[in-house]
Amino acid sequence: MVLDYSRGAPPDAELPAEVAPRGGIGVRNAGVATTMTAPDTVTTNLGRFGLFGMGATPEQAQEIERLGYGAIWVAGSPPAELSFVEPLLESTRSLKVATGIVNIWTAAAKPVAESFHRINTAYPGRFVLGVGVGHPEAQAQYRKPYDALVSYLDELDEYGVPANQRVLAALGPRVLKLSGRGDGRGGGRLPRQSSPRGRLGGYCTGCLGWAGGASPGNQAE
Repeated sequence: MVLDYSRGAPPDAELPAEVAPRGGIGVRNAGVATTMTAPDTVTTNLGRFGLFGMGATPEQAQEIERLGYGAIWVAGSPPAELSFVEPLLESTRSLKVATGIVNIWTAAAKPVAESFHRINTAYPGRFVLGVGVGHPEAQAQYRKPYDALVSYLDELDEYGVPANQRVLAALGPRVLKLSGRGDGRGGGRLPRQSSPRGRLGGYCTGCLGWAGGASPGNQAE
């Protein structure tokens, strides 16, 4: 899926020729996800277009960068080590890599923070940590998703992960508010895929782009 970060782009906007998706990197029939993102929503410059999918090889990352994309958003619930990130960054010059998303139930905050600092030290400003409430799977003790997310962010704060290099998967108004820069908890929002009307409406004003990773029933709202 192609992400368009431009402000106010119409839902049927066409991609410029230099970044039109082509075969070979799993982007056939990709759609454009338009949002209402202001240029200063996230400190890290992700470029205008990003590619969302299940990951890429270093060779594919080079092709993605050559085509003009600013970032790769890697779907799924990766383990806390985030070992897939460095090979993508090492093989490219300026491409950003973001997680979409790290699942707070399955990847503890401390090792995730350690991975963030390892990556950010080697490649400053080129990694964005996307986190969210995914499937709880085999959680022995139930916790309210929103409370669990807030506690997770508290830990990321404690371990020094800057808010402007992390984004939150958000569906409902509470997490949308929590993810805003004004609250100091995140540099942007990753709403679940929705209709153009839903993406462009006031409900998601300021949203960063599209990212899944959890069903609505397991998302903190």
